[in-house]
Amino acid sequence: MKALSIIVPAYNVEHYIEKCLSSLVENEEIIDSLDILVINDGSTDGTQAKVKKYVERYPNSIRLINKKNGGHGSGINKGIELMQGKYFKVLDSDDWFDNKGLCRLVKLIESGINYDMILSPYYEIWENKTSPISVWDNIFKDKSEVTFDDLNRNKLTASLQVITLKSRIFQENISRKIDEKISYDDVEYYLFPIPYIESCYYINEYIYNYRLGLDTQSVNSDVFQRRRNMHYKVIETLIEYYNYNKNLFSNSARLYYHKNVAREIEINSNLILKSNEKNSKNNMKLLLELSTKLNGIVLNKKLTFLKITKCRLYDIVKFVYRIKNKHF
Repeated sequence: MKALSIIVPAYNVEHYIEKCLSSLVENEEIIDSLDILVINDGSTDGTQAKVKKYVERYPNSIRLINKKNGGHGSGINKGIELMQGKYFKVLDSDDWFDNKGLCRLVKLIESGINYDMILSPYYEIWENKTSPISVWDNIFKDKSEVTFDDLNRNKLTASLQVITLKSRIFQENISRKIDEKISYDDVEYYLFPIPYIESCYYINEYIYNYRLGLDTQSVNSDVFQRRRNMHYKVIETLIEYYNYNKNLFSNSARLYYHKNVAREIEINSNLILKSNEKNSKNNMKLLLELSTKLNGIVLNKKLTFLKITKCRLYDIVKFVYRIKNKHF
């Protein structure tokens, strides 16, 4: 068994895929320990041809899987189905890994570590900025073993960029596939495992370099606004998933999950308040109604106020929000 599977969902990334894959093969010391799966999601540009060159050079470490277009989530699902590593990590194809951090992670796994989830800091690399922004750096000081209580106390979200998971968590426990043909599915990827995580280990070693500032990214503010309904669907899925599996959650895992769903609801509500749609008030009502399906969730003051007043003062709340956030 390989130490680490790296799932790379790829769609029309001919300008980025070489940097992504080159970051994984720099160190010959660990290349044989890697199971790299590039899931080509029906690309129509030169992505496939560029990946093939890497497969030819590293046939024992890199696999190219071609499939019909199904979205980012379908790439993760296919990778989980085919991966062969003890642990796995997802790497988006316009991002890249730090070789030193990757080497440290592989060596840690090969040392016999047996935690369900490994956490690590990462860099945000903005297109229009010269210096990277560090996230999660030395967040737990000298502490290595961490719990959901630690994450809750520090108000942290272990996102796609942060987590490395034991493969059996998904392969043996999670039958619910990540939503396909939809954006923001990464939230499902990092929250679905929560009821099955019994142990976490933090290494203060940067692994993931997260590229931001591209106009086509789903986190771009204009794109996010246009795809708000997709984000709403993800929230629906997260609530349904919790209600189906709620007996599996420990108290601290439940609180962590609830806080993260509340965070997504807040993000969606802010998109509604920013929008110029005539039916934005009704959209807010639907979002607040959806939140009631997750028993025990605690929303922020703004949303709690709107829920209590049944959105009767929605226009005032929207006006104040837009003034504060300069959305006029």
